[in-house]
Parts: sequence; C-alpha cells; structure tokens
Amino acid sequence: MKQLAALLLASVLAGTVAAQSAPPLRFVAATNNALPIAAFDADERLVGGIAKDLGELIAAGLGRPVQFVSLPARQVSAALVAGEADAICFVLPEWLHGDFRWTRGLIPEAIVVAAHANAPGLVGLNGLAREPVGTVEGYSYPRAERALGRPLKRMDAPSMTANMRQLAAGHVRYAIVEKTALQYF
Repeated sequence: MKQLAALLLASVLAGTVAAQSAPPLRFVAATNNALPIAAFDADERLVGGIAKDLGELIAAGLGRPVQFVSLPARQVSAALVAGEADAICFVLPEWLHGDFRWTRGLIPEAIVVAAHANAPGLVGLNGLAREPVGTVEGYSYPRAERALGRPLKRMDAPSMTANMRQLAAGHVRYAIVEKTALQYF
C-alpha cells in the first residue's frame, strides 16, 4: 500500500513539475470585452469571466500553466502574428487580420442593435444610415456595413461596457452590442 501511495505521489509530482517546466499558454484577454466574457481589475489584468475560465481549462488540459496578456482589441492581431500570444477566445475570424487556425465556435455569437428607451423603433438596418451608432474601438462590423451598403457613423467607446453605458446615458440612440454582454448588463 505504501508503495502504491508513493508511486501515485511521484506521478502527481512529476505531472506538476512537467506543467511548471512547460512554457505558459499565453491567452489574449481583449480589454474591450465585458462581463460575462471578461472582467478586469484597475490595472487591466483579467480577473474573471468566461474567457478566463476557458483559458485556464484549456491550459490545464494541455498540462501547461496559463498567462493572460491583456491588450486593446486593435493590438490583438499584431500580438498573435508576432508570437506574443498563442490563443484568444470569443472572437470571429472577420475581426482579426492574419492567417490563424480557427476552432469551431463554442459560444453562440450574436451581435444585436440595442436601442435607447426613447429611440424610435427600427424597421431595418437602413434606419442607421445617418444615425450615430455606439460601437467599440477596434471592433469591425462588416455584416452591418454590408447590409447598409456603407460604413457606419461610429461613436467608438473603449469597451463593450462603455458602449452600453453611452447608450444607457442617451449619448447615442442605438448601439451595436454583443447579446451576451447586453443580457449581463
């Protein structure tokens, strides 16, 4: 029995040492995300959310430690291309520039147009043609722009949370937001 316990302890310790000696899996934590996807402290370190949970689970499954690299959205592609990070969650291929290997989507992504309570209802996206629209700096909205046939009149906010706050405060009548973040907000 003591030999079996010693063998199990040795196996656990060997696995721990191997994981500690393996290079960290570096996940980008895009600072423009909002809960439930990501939560950041005052120093923009990732402290919670689905992105943190997924990063930790994937790294653990690979037997590697995890390191989160907090970056604004506009710097994500360059960091991945330069090898400064290994992975990112909760992005679409159309949002990044570079030749990356993509997995199948895990979380259904839905981008919606949210309206302020005092805004007139929209019949379609054409109603946004001349309207300032709340957007997130570094995000691209190719589907909306294709539907409009022209670029959006953007009112960029630094994060999804700030985008929803500018909508709630009435600074814009409409904003393009992630459905998961809107439901959490």
